[in-house]
Amino acid sequence: MSNPSLPPSSPLHLLHLIKEKYVTDKWYTLASSDKEASDSSSDEETSGEMIIISRSAKCSVLSHRWRYFWTTLPILNINAQIFCDLLKKKVNWRWKECLFVEYVDQVLLLHRMSSIERFHLCYNGCCCDVATLRFYSWIRALVRRNVQELDIDISTSRLPPLPLCLFTCESLTVLKLNFGCWQYPLVLPDLISLPALKTLHLKSIRFKNDNLTSNFLSSCPVLELLIIMHSELAGMNNLTIYCSELKHLVIETYSYDGEHDEPVHCKIKIYAPKLVSFRCKDYMGKDYSFESLPSLVNVDIDMEVESLYKYKRDDGIEFPAEEYVERIIRYLREIRHLKSLTLGAWFLQIISKPPAALESLSMQFLSLRYIKLKTWLSGDCIRAMKSLLNMSPNVETLTVEVNKEMPIINSSKIEEYQDTGSPLQTMHHLKVIKIQGILGSINGLKLLEILLKNAVVLKKILVLTPKEQSPNSLRRLIKLSDEVVELPRASSSIAVLFL
Repeated sequence: MSNPSLPPSSPLHLLHLIKEKYVTDKWYTLASSDKEASDSSSDEETSGEMIIISRSAKCSVLSHRWRYFWTTLPILNINAQIFCDLLKKKVNWRWKECLFVEYVDQVLLLHRMSSIERFHLCYNGCCCDVATLRFYSWIRALVRRNVQELDIDISTSRLPPLPLCLFTCESLTVLKLNFGCWQYPLVLPDLISLPALKTLHLKSIRFKNDNLTSNFLSSCPVLELLIIMHSELAGMNNLTIYCSELKHLVIETYSYDGEHDEPVHCKIKIYAPKLVSFRCKDYMGKDYSFESLPSLVNVDIDMEVESLYKYKRDDGIEFPAEEYVERIIRYLREIRHLKSLTLGAWFLQIISKPPAALESLSMQFLSLRYIKLKTWLSGDCIRAMKSLLNMSPNVETLTVEVNKEMPIINSSKIEEYQDTGSPLQTMHHLKVIKIQGILGSINGLKLLEILLKNAVVLKKILVLTPKEQSPNSLRRLIKLSDEVVELPRASSSIAVLFL
């Protein structure tokens, strides 16, 4: 029997009807905040989060309290999986989906506020994709309600194009689009204007058009944070990111663009005079160029060689080493004013061939204080590391992550370091060395020896070891610690810690 105290067609009334026939006898939160809901009424009311509990429809106190209050809350967070879990197992997925769609429709229809501060929809295709038919209208309704922060986390293969009004939403400050395991083909309009957008997070998207994509990323005059993850640029030749206010940029597209039969040769041009941090996890085939980066402080570049070159070497397919080396040198020149630098293993391996590629450079990283190097610690890698450190005379902290398994494209055996090339210069500012994965590395002890001989103010060496140690590993660790203690050193006071 329905509850006469509840307004007809309200989400609570609908929830009550669902409870009578389909809901399990448990407590559930249909739409909750990112944090734990507080038990106290004052905390719930001041949090501004929409929290609807299944039993509220049968509890007079809660029903009275939530009957109209939820319609004025500015933050809505709706999770389809939680809703579907609420329903009894005997209810088929198709009917669960219909109930969820009706529920979201009622929430958006009866919400009283003219502006929605934040809306988060999490939908993983747990049902029958009926919700995709309403996806378009839900976005339009949110734009009409002047939504400020829109976070869509949806994983399904059947989605319509985004409504055009989303790309001219004047109230939007945060836009997060995550399409899960599907590469959503982003259809962009010619006219895009997002004057208030400060945060743009795009995940699992297939970009298709050079000009429209560049226009999209450059039509946000106050954009400060741009994140592109697990997305595909395979159909593009040129991409321009022109953002005068951009401060933080993350591009991670390596998981898709490197799996094609041909490398993705896309030129990416970045103009961001206020950029502070840049993280890039991509493939070497992408050609990045930077203009006017006077504010850049932190750079993390972890670029790989495409899978095509990793697994088809026996077919005579070789990666263009000379082209990649020239590209890496150009990157180093364009970012030489930064304070913190992280380089991936492939970056270091490629720049080490030919050996003179770094040694012949006249530039220096005079502002660099922190450097992190991921490496297979081959002999060539150590020589490249010495060259980078010689170019960074003011570095205070050095972190080294050793990966002992080199990919197929390289020699299956890591060669032992031979003391050739330019020596490491005296390091007058290096105070802390942090090294991980050195145990079992044939060149690990040699690297520490080189550093200890030349770091005159070194205070601390942190050697990170695996948490779980076999008896054999413990014996090697004890032997390594004894050998490190016996190494000659330029600094008179060094603490060596094995963690």
